[in-house]
Amino acid sequence: MNQITLVGNLTRDPELRFTPNGNPVAEFGIAVTKMKAVDKDEWISDFFNCVIWGTAAENVAKSLNKGSRVILTGKLTIERWEKDNEKKQATKIRVMAIGPELSYAICKITKNAKQPDKADEQAPPTDEDIPF
Repeated sequence: MNQITLVGNLTRDPELRFTPNGNPVAEFGIAVTKMKAVDKDEWISDFFNCVIWGTAAENVAKSLNKGSRVILTGKLTIERWEKDNEKKQATKIRVMAIGPELSYAICKITKNAKQPDKADEQAPPTDEDIPF
């Protein structure tokens, strides 16, 4: 089973873009602080790149910004590619759900308007559309 849950702070504002097909996708980073370093007054953190798709990507871009404390769940993914005859790879979290972490904050939830189904967007058939 490939599932990861993280609690941390966004390291940069979510960057919203759209695929050529019009699908929204947002990318952002998250820092997860683990513990204080031994004999030092500094925290040890891990950093993860995250990606989220669809309406959730648009909501993240509108709702969260650098420094926002969140809890998220997703899947660990490894992207592989080749550049200049050199193999590269990057680990990302494919976010399935995300929300504000409310231990030290409050938030107000605003629901999106219901998006119509694709079938609802189509015009009703005319007499010319009916084959009989």
